[in-house]
Amino acid sequence: MASDAARILHLIHSHERRGAEVFAVQLASQIQSNGLFQNGLCSIYGGSGSLPESEIPVYRLEGRVGGLAARTGLDPRISYKLHGVLKGFRPDIVIAHGGSTLKYAAVAGSFYRRSTTIYRNIGTASSWTASPARTGLNKLLLRSVHSVVSVSHRTREDFIRLYQFPPERITYIPNGVDTTAFDACCQQSARREVRAELGLSQKATVLVAVGNLSEEKGHRHLLSLMADLQSAGFGTKLLLVGDGPLRPDLEQQAAVLGVANQVHFLGVQSNVPRILAAADLMVLPSKTEGMPAVLIEAGLAGLASVAYDVGGVDEVVEHEVSGLVVPPGELPELSGAVMALCQDLHRRTAMGAAARQRCLELFGMSKVARQYEDLFIGLLRREPRLPERTSDEDRVVRC
Repeated sequence: MASDAARILHLIHSHERRGAEVFAVQLASQIQSNGLFQNGLCSIYGGSGSLPESEIPVYRLEGRVGGLAARTGLDPRISYKLHGVLKGFRPDIVIAHGGSTLKYAAVAGSFYRRSTTIYRNIGTASSWTASPARTGLNKLLLRSVHSVVSVSHRTREDFIRLYQFPPERITYIPNGVDTTAFDACCQQSARREVRAELGLSQKATVLVAVGNLSEEKGHRHLLSLMADLQSAGFGTKLLLVGDGPLRPDLEQQAAVLGVANQVHFLGVQSNVPRILAAADLMVLPSKTEGMPAVLIEAGLAGLASVAYDVGGVDEVVEHEVSGLVVPPGELPELSGAVMALCQDLHRRTAMGAAARQRCLELFGMSKVARQYEDLFIGLLRREPRLPERTSDEDRVVRC
């Protein structure tokens, strides 16, 4: 890669292994390997977790979520540190992954005018912006943003409506996943091995849910679902992958419902594809979503999914083809859909195969990265510093 290739700086919330952060690392790595741009990662807040391994340079600002950031919404010390990163890395584009990075991306766009600023909208904005004051503040911050990427058509429409954002400046690019890690999930040997490690019967029907243990992910409905399955005579097990503030309450709820022995709290896992190999069905009862990467991962692992119809869920799961999508918050319908697939192995297997094919075609990181590259090139070509590329062989975008 030429030393004068255009530079992309990805702003992420922290070093925790969460959806937005994992996507940013995979996207930056894929774009870097394509040879068009140089990439860097910058995490704003600290964290005890670890990001997936990557050769992309990482800058850690080690800001605190509390203190000035909590009282004012913007910590000048973090802004000062970010300014230093911008001066050192000299990005042509700064892309902010998720709402917590928006304010610092806006600051970057204000005091480092050399860069073009992109905000990646990963969720349903109206679900997170409850007050008129917060909506007004975000509108102000968005004035410093040149372009917005929204991960689903539904979240794009919601964003335009909430912020009166110009439609021509907001692009739909779906979520994406590195597909290479999921090939082994479809092997029966992997299924047997992981089940043996987790103490699961090879004949049991195993559900899996992946996500932060917080209210918006709807885990309380999952535990109620397990109670319904137990009452109906299903010997179902549930694997909960992830951790968070709700874990003690969920463990207590599982005990009260009498399903503690059916639910395995696995915590944060560095190798989610391996856990998916042990499962039969993904269940996602979220109250709000953007485009859930966990549904894409489940599809790549050959699993059908049952999920509430929020955000871009129905853009990943094709109802009655690669899974079942039910009305938001309707626990009886969620339970009925899960029971129907638990007792129909042929249907569940056919849906899992369809899910894998769909996710390979639409949501592979290599395809998604190309869409981001096209967006970057289009934005940079508006700037006089970027010359036209003269041939397809000249793969490095220079500034």
